[in-house]
Amino acid sequence: MKVNNRHSDPSKLQESARAAVKSERRMRIAEAFYNSTSRLFRTTG
Repeated sequence: MKVNNRHSDPSKLQESARAAVKSERRMRIAEAFYNSTSRLFRTTG
């Protein structure tokens, strides 16, 4: 049985997974930053 390497290439899958994790982390950091700054502005203003 031959396996189709195009869809099951481990390095490609790992690469896309790493990119997804990176973007998710960036989103979470941006959200946390936004929340902290808005809270800061609410308390001072």
